[in-house]
This record gives sequence, C-alpha cells and structure tokens, in this order.
Amino acid sequence: MVGSIIVFIVPVVFIGLSSWIPIHLRWIITIALYTWFMGVVGQHVTGSEIEGNNGRKRFVPGRFAGVLIDSSNKMSLSRLQITLWTILIFSVTTVIGLDRSIPVLEGRVSQSAGETSSAESAGEQHGALNIVFPGELLAALGISTTSLAAASLIKSGKTETKSNKVTMLLDDQIRLTQKEIEDIEGLIQERTKITEEIEKWSLVDTEEARAKLNLLRPKLLTIESELKKRPLDKAQENLKQLQTLQDESRADIRVNKNISEAKWSDLFNGDLISNFGKVDVAKVQMFYFTVLLIFTYGTLLWGLLSQEPAWQLSAAVELPPFSDSLVGLLGISHAGYLAVKQTGG
Repeated sequence: MVGSIIVFIVPVVFIGLSSWIPIHLRWIITIALYTWFMGVVGQHVTGSEIEGNNGRKRFVPGRFAGVLIDSSNKMSLSRLQITLWTILIFSVTTVIGLDRSIPVLEGRVSQSAGETSSAESAGEQHGALNIVFPGELLAALGISTTSLAAASLIKSGKTETKSNKVTMLLDDQIRLTQKEIEDIEGLIQERTKITEEIEKWSLVDTEEARAKLNLLRPKLLTIESELKKRPLDKAQENLKQLQTLQDESRADIRVNKNISEAKWSDLFNGDLISNFGKVDVAKVQMFYFTVLLIFTYGTLLWGLLSQEPAWQLSAAVELPPFSDSLVGLLGISHAGYLAVKQTGG
C-alpha cells in the first residue's frame, strides 16, 4: 500500500508542476490518478490474504470498486456521490494549487513577502492555496456528506431491528424441512435393511423364504417409489436455501454474504427486504441530480482553467458558483432518498 501511495503522489506533483503540459490535460491526468488511487484503496481494503502452495501467505486484491461497497456488501449510491465529488474537487484544487506554485518556484512571486517581480502584480498577497470555495459548493458537499452519514445510521439501526414475522415463518419452514430430511433418511435406512433381508432370503429355497420375499419386495418397491418423489439432495438444498434466507432476514436490511456479490445494479435496487428486487425511484432521482451537478460543475471548472493566465499570479482564485436552486433540488433529492431508505417505500 505504501508503494501505491508513492506512485500516486509523485506523478500528481510532477504533472501539476509541468507547465509545458496544457492545464486541461494536467487536470484530466490528475482525475485519472485520483480515480486509480481510489480503486487501489478499494482493492487493498476488500482484499484478503491466502496461503499459497509453498505455505507462504500472499495478498489477493479485492474489488477495484471496493470504495463504493458499504457494510451490507452492496454498491452504495451515497458512496458513489461522495467519491465523485471528492475526485472532482480535490483534483481541480490540486491542479490549481500546483499551477499557482510554479511562479513561486520560478522566483516570479515571493510567497512570503507577497511581492511579485512584475510591476502589475507588485504588492499583491499571493498564496498558492488561496482558493475560495463558493457557498453553494460547500452546501452541496455538506449535503452529500450528511446523506452518507445518515444513510449509514439508518442501515445500522435497521440491521439491529428484527423482522419477527419473516423470522418466525422461516423458522417453521426450516423445522418442517428438517423433519422431512429425517423421514427421508429413515426411509433410506429401512430400504438398506430390507435390501439386506431380501439378499439373505434369496439364498434360501424354502417356503418360509418365498413368503418372506413376497412380503419384503412390495415394501421395497413402495419405499423406492417414495424416495423418487422425495429426493434427499433436493430436501437438503431447500434446507440450505432456507437457512441462508434466515441469516439474511435477521434484520430489515437485505445483506449480501460477501463483497463479490456486490453489483452495480445495487445503486438503484431497494435496500430493505420489503423492497429488494424493486427499483428505488428515489435512488434514480438522486443519481440524475448527481450526474447533472457533477458534469455541469465540471464544465464550469473547465472554463475556469481556460483563464489560467488571469489567476496564476492573482492573490486568490475563486471556484465558480452554481445556482442556489440546484442545491435546493439536491437537498430535496437526498431527503427523499433517506426517507425511502427509512420506510422502504
């Protein structure tokens, strides 16, 4: 993991300080590096150690999208949203901050004295990290972070809530299936015993032996017929499935057994047992708003980077604001998402 951190930091700094590379290309490369590092973190966190043929343990990486998988082993829309915002804002802040550091490193700006070598910029208080975040952006980030925390709390609370009706029903079905397996195993034992009796009496040619065989053979046929109707392997498979459902239904939240079961469709699937397998419209709505805001704001940031000569030597640079109404719609979308997660509607 340490090597991955170094491989991430060094290229980010090198690319950011490479003034000969167009700043838009630097931003794209930085986004790719941030995305890659998120994936590496996911692989390390969700990976595991296994013992090799030589007896030594080796690390097997987990899911590249592991950072999006929550405690129920499902892809989380809240995690996707906060991840996208993190990559977008941190990458552009990194590029702008490093780009504004270039004049300092070249001696064109005195960072400590706040003086520049040019007359136009003399006396300005230059700071590479004097990057102003608009209130709308902070509100959007706050809503996303709060939503992630609230969603985790709701899931945690529902995980501790027993679903008594479902549990009782599954308990009854498991008891019936276990009884059926016991009956089938009893029939198998009886079949074995009768088969041995038939083999024994078949070796004797007496009236008593023929009478015994006439009694045992119909019984064997009856048992064989019953076992064909009630195969043991099918009953055992049913019991296994019921026990799996019982484990999963200990709470209201549908939980996957392991990380490998996480799917991208989880982003739009219901989280509760009551709405699992159904499209969660609130999630779809929030996904639309997320895509809209991310790409719209990404376009505004692209335009800001086009003005690089204007802000590279300026005292500060302000990230572009966006509409208050969009922030309001985002808040409403998150509220609906959390309400559906709570009620399972």
